[in-house]
Amino acid sequence: MGAELGLVKWGASQIGPDGSRWDEEIVLHIGDWFHRTGKVMFDWYWNKGSEGTRSPVPDNALVNDVQLYDCPRSVRWISCDASKGTRPTYTLQADKVYKLRFINTGSLAQSFISVDEHELYVVEAGGTDIEPVTMKELAVAPGQRYSVILRYVGEGTPQPGAKFWVRHRLDQSCFKYPNLALDPTPKAIIHYTAPRTITSLLGGLLPSARLAPNEPALPEPITSQWNITEEEEFDARTLLPLDLAARELPETTMDPIVLYVNTLLAAERAGAINDTAAAGGLDGYESTAAESWGPHEYVVQMSKNESVVVDLIINNLEDGLHPFHLHGHHFWPIHVADSARYGWGSYNWDRPPAVPSVAPAMRDTMVIPLRSNAVF
Repeated sequence: MGAELGLVKWGASQIGPDGSRWDEEIVLHIGDWFHRTGKVMFDWYWNKGSEGTRSPVPDNALVNDVQLYDCPRSVRWISCDASKGTRPTYTLQADKVYKLRFINTGSLAQSFISVDEHELYVVEAGGTDIEPVTMKELAVAPGQRYSVILRYVGEGTPQPGAKFWVRHRLDQSCFKYPNLALDPTPKAIIHYTAPRTITSLLGGLLPSARLAPNEPALPEPITSQWNITEEEEFDARTLLPLDLAARELPETTMDPIVLYVNTLLAAERAGAINDTAAAGGLDGYESTAAESWGPHEYVVQMSKNESVVVDLIINNLEDGLHPFHLHGHHFWPIHVADSARYGWGSYNWDRPPAVPSVAPAMRDTMVIPLRSNAVF
């Protein structure tokens, strides 16, 4: 079930800042899904059932609001009609080049996206044009956006009628307990059709990027997933801006701001920064007026009359990775450490990381691994 989303058509071939070309774009909203309401899930999280630290595990993962679901697998009673679920299917012309825009609209799980027998030529990350990189699989955390040119690696162009799996693998390290209803490796289908001819144009446009509900389901692809080595894994820390002038880091103008992020195990679980949390739950973020802030917020005051450059040192003390987002700003992910094998992985003042000589691509959302630290 879900809204018809995804296909953006252009009248002629488009050319990106890096020189890449494409004919049409498809926007793909990916992310986890809960069959129960947000209030039900928050009530569970804020009571003893969550044991204080366990975020709710989703029931499904959707692509543009669509996916199959095996109702009997649900471990909780839900109103469920399996006949309304469909395999996300996208019909592409074999002679055209497509740009895919991935947006993770989920709440918890990082997603790994790949397309069998296709490479992903990544050209944009979070609104920043980047020096293109070619990947077999792309990691997209909640709140992140990437644009890729889809490239078939076979000989010539795909044959009309060819079908390939789009694999949407969920990062199960984000889940702290099993949910038998969840398929952690859901899939979509890309189906190629013959190029348009005068006859097909007279007969009407191609079907939309998703099969209509009354169309018969296509046979499923028989393609195999990529075998990805450790050296081929996607690393967002290595992305560089396309603009050479944007590769210079400015000097900082004030002392760094040090943040420690964890969960307070109070009567109501709350994400905390430096052991402070917004009073009033989610409602505390509805206003940005200073007079609305309470004594529980951690507030860093800066002058309104000058621009400042400051390092944010963020220590993720949680037992799970987190995408960190800075509202209204972009930042340079100067350093993102790997998860600590021992201890909390906090920033080491005695052995600070080396500042890169080239500025990385600016982002507004970046993943910090569990028990790790980052400098933005």
